Amino acid sequence: KAVVSTQSTGEFESSVKPVQLEDRIEGLFGRSEENLKSYIFQTKTNCDMSVWSYDGSQERERIGKQLISLFTEMRDQLTGQGHWCDFVDPLSGMPYHNKTSTDILTECDEDITSFSSSLDLVSIGCCRALQHTDWGFNVFVGLLFTDAPSADIDAAGKEALKKLENVLA
Repeated sequence: KAVVSTQSTGEFESSVKPVQLEDRIEGLFGRSEENLKSYIFQTKTNCDMSVWSYDGSQERERIGKQLISLFTEMRDQLTGQGHWCDFVDPLSGMPYHNKTSTDILTECDEDITSFSSSLDLVSIGCCRALQHTDWGFNVFVGLLFTDAPSADIDAAGKEALKKLENVLA
C-alpha cells in the first residue's frame, strides 16, 4: 500500500485489491480480476462521524458529493485511456456505475478496513464507526476500483484532486 497524496482535502491510499474480498468485489461490480486495484480516499472531517448531528449529516452529504465528483473525474480519465473503473457511492454504499448490483459496501462494513492501514472499525454501543489513526472519528472515506496501472491511477488521482481543490478554493 502506498499513500499517493496528502493534501488539505485528505489523502489517497492505493493498494492491490485485498484477496479476501474477491467475492465481495465481484458481487459489487461483476468483476474481480487479479490486477484490480483499490483506491481509498480518506478525508478529515470537522464533525465527529461516530455520532449523529445535523452539522455532521450536512458535512457528510457535502463531502460525499465532492467525492462523487472527484471519482467521476478520475473514472472519465481512466476509461478514456481504455481502463475499466467504477467506485462505491460514498453516500449509499452501492456501486456508482454498475446499476445491476444490489450489493453494498458502507463505511461501517468490516471489510472497509482492509483497504487502509490507517483505519479501524470501532464498536460504539449499538453501532460501529470508522476511526482514523490520526484523525479519530473525524473521517469520511470513498473507494474506487480499476484495472489501470498504478501510474495511471496516481496521475488521475492527482489531477482530479487538483481540480477539486481549485473548486473548493
